[in-house]
Amino acid sequence: MSRRPAYRVPHRDTSGSMLLLMLVTVSVVSMLALALGGWIRAQAVALEANRYRREVREGTRQAALRWLAGHVVPDTNGWDMLTEAWAADPWEHREGGWVLRVSGDGWRDEPGATTAPIDESGKIPLNQAPVPLLAALLREVGGLPADMATEQARRIVDWRDEDTRAAGNNTLDESAAYGTREAPWQAPNRPFVCVAEMARVPGLAPATCTALTPWVTVEGSGRLNLNTAPETTLRAALTTLGGGDTRAALRLLERILAFRRAGHGFTQATAMAITRDLGGLPADEAALLGRIEAFITVTSTAVSGVAEATPAAAWAAGRRGGRAHFTWHRERHVFTRWADE
Repeated sequence: MSRRPAYRVPHRDTSGSMLLLMLVTVSVVSMLALALGGWIRAQAVALEANRYRREVREGTRQAALRWLAGHVVPDTNGWDMLTEAWAADPWEHREGGWVLRVSGDGWRDEPGATTAPIDESGKIPLNQAPVPLLAALLREVGGLPADMATEQARRIVDWRDEDTRAAGNNTLDESAAYGTREAPWQAPNRPFVCVAEMARVPGLAPATCTALTPWVTVEGSGRLNLNTAPETTLRAALTTLGGGDTRAALRLLERILAFRRAGHGFTQATAMAITRDLGGLPADEAALLGRIEAFITVTSTAVSGVAEATPAAAWAAGRRGGRAHFTWHRERHVFTRWADE
């Protein structure tokens, strides 16, 4: 009787499976290595960007401080005018591998387009200006008709004043004058903290805020510097604060501007001294000047501008540096505003 051969389990060649497993493992490890490398590079780029931002932010502060130390702090003559070094031209300085700049509202490439830092005392004081002055400014810079300019000016004054009575109508409550059931009037009845806060006044048109912003300030003593105020603000102040004598106000305005164009500046803020500097005034102009004496000054309390700083290497490569908007209080020797871009 023949014997049946024993059953044998077929031999399986596992070398192919092992090779496939090894290939998959290597691919996964390679992908993880690539991902890790990419993550490391991204972190390095982010760290470098953060380091660069910190560096240029400190650079902008140094730009502002150097400009102040060289041009503003040494100015102690008791009056301020547009021909002085800090107000006449923008400032640029290259030293220690940095390009430092200070200007009025940012450096521009067009020749002559970059402005000098700004005297905040040359603007209308937002927290002290009465309704007629703000309305006159809105007619001039915003092109608003008289009734709308007055209504918008009243909202500004009623937002900041201490009482709850409507400006121009003491028998009417502010909430009744401006509020509705859907949009009640809720004024803080305190001074504006910053010019941008005008946007919070209910019913104040965005165009009104835009028009007023370059011409008003919350800095300074609340007085207008005759030596640095633009023609626009001077005209609004003289025609509204001088008692309503428009013709005398415009004649006085032209005398003041001609005096400044000749390179002169007022050194005292009294009506008597200004009259003397102008070579004498007709009776109506002298009387008008006396009426506005409490509102004018010849000094700057605060200056504002834009500080910029770029490392020389970045400058050569066309990279942008740091930029910051600032306001410096000249009596308290502090930045009352600092905003990095």
